[in-house]
Amino acid sequence: EILTLSVLPRLNLRVGNVNVFLVAHLSGVLCTGLTALCSTQLAVIAICAALGVFRSIHPTNSLIIAEGMVDSQRLRGSVLAAVNTCMPVAQIVVAVVAGPLVAFVGDKVTTLFVLIAVTHFVVLFVTGGLLLAECLVR
Repeated sequence: EILTLSVLPRLNLRVGNVNVFLVAHLSGVLCTGLTALCSTQLAVIAICAALGVFRSIHPTNSLIIAEGMVDSQRLRGSVLAAVNTCMPVAQIVVAVVAGPLVAFVGDKVTTLFVLIAVTHFVVLFVTGGLLLAECLVR
């Protein structure tokens, strides 16, 4: 994550905050889905390392994009606080749902990872569409 964050400002300037954000999420979906195909510990470690890139870009670019969407200086702090506060909600949902979901799939952990990847892709598709619509309106 430290390496990614050191390169991220230049990458955002060159490619754009939204593009980097969307590609990072797509890589997160791909890595999560690929875990179903892993047959060695080394492959799992490599995928977890790749997920670190996504995990470092997500919170940083989320706040950068949110800040860019707010025109009012007065509201900027409130909007950024709301976005920052909402980020852990996904972790809370996962914590509540993961136990029953793991019990449901049993020893088919690969099924769980594929389900997570598909869910992540659907959420990315919807939110990415909303973000794209917002950017096109501007």
